[in-house]
Amino acid sequence: MEERIEHFYKWIIKILKETPNYLYFQHNHCDYLFCKINRKSNDLELLLEVINECIKKRAETFRPIKNIYGLFFSTIGQDNYILLECNNVKKEYTILDMIKWQNNMLIKKNLSALNRSNWVYLWSQKIDYLEYQIHELGKKYPTIVNSFSYYDGLAENAISYAYQAQKYRSNDKLVLSHQRVHYPNISAEFDNPLNYVIDIKVRDIGEYIKNLALDNIEYALIDLKAAIEIEGYDIYHLSMLYARLLYPSYYFDIEERIINDSEKEETILSIIEKNEQYEIFLKKAWNLLRNYAPIEQISWITKKEL
Repeated sequence: MEERIEHFYKWIIKILKETPNYLYFQHNHCDYLFCKINRKSNDLELLLEVINECIKKRAETFRPIKNIYGLFFSTIGQDNYILLECNNVKKEYTILDMIKWQNNMLIKKNLSALNRSNWVYLWSQKIDYLEYQIHELGKKYPTIVNSFSYYDGLAENAISYAYQAQKYRSNDKLVLSHQRVHYPNISAEFDNPLNYVIDIKVRDIGEYIKNLALDNIEYALIDLKAAIEIEGYDIYHLSMLYARLLYPSYYFDIEERIINDSEKEETILSIIEKNEQYEIFLKKAWNLLRNYAPIEQISWITKKEL
């Protein structure tokens, strides 16, 4: 791959780190990520527009670099790539950093192709797709077959919860958000524009807290409380936040990578082993959120013994 980068940018480089999402290297004392683009073609021009908006507002974001042909996108085989100049790929964002960043990125333009705020529809489509995949390929992945119904049930709870929350919806401000926010939340993902989507405020907080809870319940609850008190979420946003915590994206993401042969099936065991821990978190999170608004309960969670 070094040869391909050298061809497109006329730089002599050495790859320092390689992940499924990007190649990391340094050039002239600057950090760079060479990323495979897994986004729809109509997203890409809008993402360039969003990057420019971030730069105008002096928000942290990685900057795309044109290749020798004057293009931001470089084609290698059947795939497109983009080179991004980074500030510090190892920087870690706290919950306070995330809130400050997002409050600066209110979206006023119509960027409907990037809008992911219709969770009920998108989650329902996702579940239908995954159920089809299990039906077609299930025999090849016994661990997924044996565990899928549990996470399918969690997802159905999340969809129902998000649907019920719509009765509280008012004028909803959309902000620049991310497809995924992991824990720890490092710049290599958070500042990568290929991760950007448009959504309601609680998306990023929910994704971050969800992944933190899989590592440490008490820290997750501390950060959850801090976010609620700083942002002052209303009942709609608290309900949607809880729906986001219910939805097991952490499982479905690994499942898809396994089915696409980019990850081994046994990696999903580390998630399955934390089912009990995460159920405890869901009850404690509900107990916390209901101190701020009368959000709906899910009886099998709220009646769980701690």
